[in-house]
Amino acid sequence: MLNDVSLLHAAPHTGLASAQKVTHLTYCSIDENHLQMDCKYEPAADSPEATCKYMQGDRTLDATDPNEPKDAAYKNRATVRIIEGNNCQLRFNNLPEGKNNFTCNIKQTGTSSMTTEVEKTKQTHSIPPCSAAWSTSLQRCTGTLLGLSALPILLQIIERVATSEPGFVEKTKELLDTADMLVSVLLLAVLATTGEGAFTVTSDNQNVKVKENEGADLTCYPSADFGMTPRVEWKYNDLKGTQAYVIFDGKPTARYANRVTVLKNGVRFNKVTRADNGEYDCEVSGSDQFKGVKVKLTVLVPVAAPVCSIPTSVTTNGKATLGCSDNVGSPPPTYKWFKGDTLLPENPKQFPAFQNSTYSINTINGNLEFSPTTKADTGDYYCEAVNEAGPAQRCKAVRMEVQDLNTGGVVAGVIVALLLVALLLGGLWYANKKGYLPIHLFMNVFFFFSKPKPAVIYQPPASRGGEDEEDGEFRQKSSFVV
Repeated sequence: MLNDVSLLHAAPHTGLASAQKVTHLTYCSIDENHLQMDCKYEPAADSPEATCKYMQGDRTLDATDPNEPKDAAYKNRATVRIIEGNNCQLRFNNLPEGKNNFTCNIKQTGTSSMTTEVEKTKQTHSIPPCSAAWSTSLQRCTGTLLGLSALPILLQIIERVATSEPGFVEKTKELLDTADMLVSVLLLAVLATTGEGAFTVTSDNQNVKVKENEGADLTCYPSADFGMTPRVEWKYNDLKGTQAYVIFDGKPTARYANRVTVLKNGVRFNKVTRADNGEYDCEVSGSDQFKGVKVKLTVLVPVAAPVCSIPTSVTTNGKATLGCSDNVGSPPPTYKWFKGDTLLPENPKQFPAFQNSTYSINTINGNLEFSPTTKADTGDYYCEAVNEAGPAQRCKAVRMEVQDLNTGGVVAGVIVALLLVALLLGGLWYANKKGYLPIHLFMNVFFFFSKPKPAVIYQPPASRGGEDEEDGEFRQKSSFVV
């Protein structure tokens, strides 16, 4: 059953003075790891629609306001919705063990909030299980249950009336036993068909594939148990894990306003691009229930000629990596490698002709690796990329030569270089000894250019007495020697 913490565990507090207020904060476990929390509130009259959010400390788990910043750590764990009956409902996945504080904030003309502490232990059912579906079922089938329950009473009345007729009592008792059994079966059937399992959300196509720049319909069919006007929202999850609203509060968000139309049972993209690839969540809430369905959209774009990186020369017993990539195709392509006109199998050890091969192929990222390389790997290589949107494309073939490392040549080169250095040093030593090479001259020149030079500062000549220095004529005061 639901655990009402408004009186037992809640610590209610109110922010700014406002007409709306939180009245109850209850929680229960959907299963051993998932939590459901219901925050009942009284809205302010003649005011804009309320928004709500759940927090842990100063970290926002989720909010009904799409502009409210959420903590990235809870992006795929918390979902908040306002459902019928002025109820802000939280679904929280992977509840950790220990004590966890949750705060429900309702914002309308002001802000009202309530906080509760949820403690999860290793003990089974440490948090009461949810029973909202059963209570809803009982409310919906009250008339049927009363009618079925009255059937045994009616049969008993018939028995009392008919006791005066011989032989009728035994037949009536048999009828009563059969009726009791039928009533029990019918009661179980009513509860089973009107329980939580009756709340379903389906789609007639959960894997939509459409060509780029064409339209696409994503469908979502909630069962009648959610009521006449259930709340339906759509979320987009891209291939990188980023989530954004597509439909919020019954209309497209600003990002999709010019491209998406709301249908009775889904949404329609007027024109899709490869940026629309990903999963879309249709989430439905109503009658104190919350369910959803995922629809995957794949935009089909043919591949282009892949870009290949193939080394032209490698040495034996080394490692060589040949790369192949295509960034155009959608869905992402798979890759094949060819040597000459021969397709290289992905698992070479399964084919007798490739038993001695030392390569490996990654068909997802397009890498072909040789380790170690052998002379038998010499050849012309090219890559082919393909996806379901169009024909395969290949890059231009490049020849890769595998050669032995010339160890003798390397050693000979080193020896020749050392001999040349020794010969040069010996020649310099001999020339200096015979006096053919004036080393001291070069040393003097070296020290001459390496000594710091004094800075030259021009000073005007001092004026001599009685001479006119301002007559505008130039007079030589000293000689210059070049």
